Amino acid sequence: MIDTSTVWETLQSINCNDHTEKKGNMTYLSWAWAWGIVKENFPNASFEKHWFTLGEHNNQVPYAMDKQGYAYVKVTVKVGDQTVTETYPITDYKNNAVKTPDSFAVNTALQRCLVKALAYCGLGHYIYAGEDLPMTANDESPSDDDLSLDDEVQNDEIQNDDPYDPESMKELYAMHFSNIGAATQDVVNEMGIDDAKAAKKDLIKFWNDNKEGREALKNRGDKAYQDALAWIEDNTKSTQLWLNDRIKTLKEDV
Repeated sequence: MIDTSTVWETLQSINCNDHTEKKGNMTYLSWAWAWGIVKENFPNASFEKHWFTLGEHNNQVPYAMDKQGYAYVKVTVKVGDQTVTETYPITDYKNNAVKTPDSFAVNTALQRCLVKALAYCGLGHYIYAGEDLPMTANDESPSDDDLSLDDEVQNDEIQNDDPYDPESMKELYAMHFSNIGAATQDVVNEMGIDDAKAAKKDLIKFWNDNKEGREALKNRGDKAYQDALAWIEDNTKSTQLWLNDRIKTLKEDV
């Protein structure tokens, strides 16, 4: 049997700084790396993404809704003798709570909820506590080197504090194309008509919901922002064309 104090002591002492990413004012720890390091130290660790029944058709979905209609996800992790269950709000790319989440937003919230649950077990806890480095038994106060490093981190955060970073915006759309099953034309051509129609509806909703982000790219003068906007527009149009062609072909086959 694993002592729960060992779980905490092991995970809270791990430096996660090389595996974090800044998005706006938030710092996120890579869920893939976090889960990998937990399994390395505790091979029997497991997690569960909870499913809920929603809607008049009793659909099974991996999120719940509160009385105001806002959506949340729920994840349970088991590490050693510890079991932690955490909830996490589903947000858009600006970290605003949403009421009708798309598949990308749900998936993102689930991964962030997993990481936060792991923080209760010790991994990356110092990030949520607003500290720069994990505390260990032999490192209870910052050295001069730590202070110098803190200054560099703060300067880097200021330089990258842009919620409309071109590469992040492109990644947002690319992930959505993948999540609706339309990453490539070959994948779309394997769809049934109901899936193709649902993907097209989801694509249009995502496009409309993210208008503000595209306008922000348009209003930036740098070439990188304009190139990102062109990439988003071209790839969204191509994806819609693939879906339209697939729906048309399937209707003609009936």
